[in-house]
Amino acid sequence: MGDLTIVNMEQCISLDERYWKVKDYTIELHRGEYSCTCPSFQYRRKECKHIAEVKASLCGWHEQYSDKAQVTPKVCPRCGKETMTVRVGV
Repeated sequence: MGDLTIVNMEQCISLDERYWKVKDYTIELHRGEYSCTCPSFQYRRKECKHIAEVKASLCGWHEQYSDKAQVTPKVCPRCGKETMTVRVGV
């Protein structure tokens, strides 16, 4: 088994949301799975256009940096929301 390397990542925390409204429908993210209250999703149980719209709106920005680097400011350069530092094993 290979060695584990720990790296620092700066991530946009807008990914922590769980509920969104698109038109008259509610999209929920639960345990990594999306669901929607629209008839299409309820019938087919496959990704609908409302879930696709939510996924497209999520920022998802991240940047890897070394321990010596300073990340300033703690604001996402894409969407302007607050970011957080996480340590990830790769």
